[in-house]
Amino acid sequence: MPIFDQLPQDVLDGILLSLPDFTTLSAVLRTSKSHLYNTFQAHPKSTALSIAYNLVGPALPQAVRVVFNADPKLCDEDTILADRVLDRDACELLQQNAAIVQRLEDLFSFRNKDRSSAASKLTSEESLRFHRAAYRFWLYCKRVQAELEENDTGYEQILDSWPTDGLLEIDRVASFLQDVLSWTFVLGTEWSDGWDSSPPAVLFMGGPDTALSYWESAELPETLWVWHLTFNFDEQLRTTLARRNIKADAQVTERAKAIIDTAYGSQDDCYRCHEPKGLDLWGRPNWQLLRGIISVRRLIQTLEGNLSRNSHEMSQLADHIQARDDDLRLTFDWAKFIEELCDMDGDAEGPWDKDQWYCLDCLLALVRLRLREWWTATKVKEGMQFKPDCWYGYNCRTQVHRAQHATKLNHLCTPTRGDPA
Repeated sequence: MPIFDQLPQDVLDGILLSLPDFTTLSAVLRTSKSHLYNTFQAHPKSTALSIAYNLVGPALPQAVRVVFNADPKLCDEDTILADRVLDRDACELLQQNAAIVQRLEDLFSFRNKDRSSAASKLTSEESLRFHRAAYRFWLYCKRVQAELEENDTGYEQILDSWPTDGLLEIDRVASFLQDVLSWTFVLGTEWSDGWDSSPPAVLFMGGPDTALSYWESAELPETLWVWHLTFNFDEQLRTTLARRNIKADAQVTERAKAIIDTAYGSQDDCYRCHEPKGLDLWGRPNWQLLRGIISVRRLIQTLEGNLSRNSHEMSQLADHIQARDDDLRLTFDWAKFIEELCDMDGDAEGPWDKDQWYCLDCLLALVRLRLREWWTATKVKEGMQFKPDCWYGYNCRTQVHRAQHATKLNHLCTPTRGDPA
């Protein structure tokens, strides 16, 4: 790239120091193997630190400690940047971790700051609190694992190294990760289960990367080292805060406002029932998140009559909702599903306004009203085979205990006879 040959050294330095991430640095160095590469080799440490700051922001000290799994009792946040050299492996890991924390921030903002935006709407200060706490908790999880493997109880003093406001921020992020895992377990609930699955209490100790991985893949863990922990983070945190005169009730109050100063729409009402639900309202922008709120089991329970106990029909419906593509990604589109329910007008409710916001109870009322007809229409559209209608339709009792009857006749229809068989 001849243009770089003509630029003065300070300009070349400025170009490198302003790069947004290490992927860009690698690309730039490959395109100019002389001047820019030599410029980088002259100041590799300061260049890497500058790009790292561009990538991570002011939470860089906390992020670097995670990369090196640095013991907080031995390595201070104020000195970590001077003590450690960011080599290629460290830079790659730093960039991977930054992407994870950013995706978590987007999700956190979506559920706790602005329900209308999938991209984070946190202010710069709120974002710093979230990132700082996420990296601190991540390091805490890594240190607990490492020290338990060595039968070392030094992790008990880790929390003491952070200020009180930092501990409350960590508490809020840890609570959020528990929410993320709960949504993932809702995704994994089988329709035949008697209850929605819930994560083991210590699963969030796998760290931010583990929680996000489960949520994005919609995969439940089979085994994980943290399942065997007798260690209790909540108890450790309460004990640490109590030594600082923060009682349990005050901890709950302070945790709620530890990250976010102001949330958008926190006083908004449901369009249908007019109940004030704020951030727990659902509309077009966030319908996609319902996958972690409404389980297949809960969806099926809204069906009329005895349909929810028809194993043959419910297996087909559950398979449709939980289907995955060749890359094992869920294919069911919750936003499209709710939109199609809103558009149906074969009942007294008529079409629902898709541009309004509804509480979960009202959305479940919509599902209860139209799921059976939606599933019938979906089966027709996908060319699934229909059997002759059962006279007793969805009220049929025989469909519950006789598999042959359930598979031989269609029970999605309206009853045409009186008392169900």
